[in-house]
Amino acid sequence: MFIRANGLIGRKLFAVDGELGRVEDLYLDDETWNVRYLAVDTSDWLRDSLILVSTCEIAGVCPLTGNCAVSLTKDILAQSPVLPAGVPVTRKFEIELCRHFGWLPYWPLSLVGLAFAPSDGGNVPIPVMRKEHAPGLRRVRENRHLHGMRGVEGHRVHAVDGDVGEVRDFITETNDWTVRYLVVDMGLHHNQREVLMSPSWIHQADWTSGQIWVRFGADEMEASPPFEPDGKVSHEYETRLLSLIHI
Repeated sequence: MFIRANGLIGRKLFAVDGELGRVEDLYLDDETWNVRYLAVDTSDWLRDSLILVSTCEIAGVCPLTGNCAVSLTKDILAQSPVLPAGVPVTRKFEIELCRHFGWLPYWPLSLVGLAFAPSDGGNVPIPVMRKEHAPGLRRVRENRHLHGMRGVEGHRVHAVDGDVGEVRDFITETNDWTVRYLVVDMGLHHNQREVLMSPSWIHQADWTSGQIWVRFGADEMEASPPFEPDGKVSHEYETRLLSLIHI
């Protein structure tokens, strides 16, 4: 099922034994273009800090309400490592999440300087950095490829021959939580309409300055079929969109 990422913001998240909180943000992996985590606000019953829930734990998304169900209990989530507001997600923090929940890491593991310890469940090996490889631990901490989607909204999109608009949303496939398209608002100079852009068209991105460059010209972007705010990504729409882009 295709969903707009913004459609999940503010929606309820349910554990197997009750309501957990509301979705505050989605964390995007800029290397694979997968949504890795939902950031959940649990302040109504637990604490002010955010809890990250892996998309591998999402059991389903209601097509009518946008509410999500996860295959975890409130108790294990209540004991989860927390992410203070405004703090980026580091690989070190992700390792702590893996140890707590027993998740297998999604990133490639380097065996240099790593030992393996059981998770709390005792059956999933989790990487642990040896003390003698402290510099390597520093590299792990700084290996950041995750971005809150709400922070990416507003990033400027540039074609090879000029600015074409800004990111407004993302279209995500909930079967595997792949980001299939970015929704780009082309602004006043391009008839004030939204079009879809595949991540595969991106040539370069500067996440710090909020700039994204694509491989084609502004004319090709302008020729893209408009995407209605409440529209669905049909096979016919995708076929028409891809037929107009020549990379």
